[in-house]
Amino acid sequence: MTEEAEDQPVIPTPFSERLTRAQAGTLTLGLRRESDVDTATLSWLRGTLQTLEPLADLLHPIERARFDAMQFPRRRHSYLVGRLASRLALCRAVGPEALRDISIGQGIFTQPVLEGGPSSIGLTLAHTDGVAAAIVHPAGHPMGIDLEWADPQRIDAMRRQMSDTEADAALALDVPPAVALTAIWGAKEALSKILRTGMMCPFEFLETCAVSPTSSGLAGEYTHFGQYRFEVTCYSGGLSLAIALPRRTTLVGDLRAAPLEAPL
Repeated sequence: MTEEAEDQPVIPTPFSERLTRAQAGTLTLGLRRESDVDTATLSWLRGTLQTLEPLADLLHPIERARFDAMQFPRRRHSYLVGRLASRLALCRAVGPEALRDISIGQGIFTQPVLEGGPSSIGLTLAHTDGVAAAIVHPAGHPMGIDLEWADPQRIDAMRRQMSDTEADAALALDVPPAVALTAIWGAKEALSKILRTGMMCPFEFLETCAVSPTSSGLAGEYTHFGQYRFEVTCYSGGLSLAIALPRRTTLVGDLRAAPLEAPL
């Protein structure tokens, strides 16, 4: 993973033969540290269950067996879009030959677990309502990702799970309340994936701070985990993509190149 960051999305083979740029893509992101530069691979995938089911043959045989055993459409959809997005990122990161040996399992907290393939990489995954995104990152450089749709009906529920200081800071930003609170919620989810707790730890442990607007959304830090920070890209369609990463890493790449604002 030594390429430089890209400005334009790429769909690697064999996915390029089955997907359009409106459905999917990958970006190589730079991870710039004080002493070196590494890269991560971001992927995204959009589609209904009906449009994605013909792509199930791109799954690893173990993943395909799990998918075929699922009965409920909503579960089949979330599993398929998430695994395909993950395999898309892995294909770009390690190549199609190495991808054949990798299956994506599930840990006891439902986190994705790479089975087979190089031990030098890690995977973080998020999906919501027909959209999935994944990041393949160096194993020694933890990252977490989350996707959330802004929903005004969830404002009160999200607000109750935040401290007064945290919520007031978010609501003071010059963005719609649903967008601001959803972005902060996504930042918490992204950190929970690094910690491998999911949202099962006390919410106050995930408190955000030093939140400020950026050209593409929001950025900030974490009150109790000062070694991490977050960036949230907010798309015009109401979707936000949150990435948690080490505080001293500069993320190089334009996440707005991912066309996640368009409806399915």
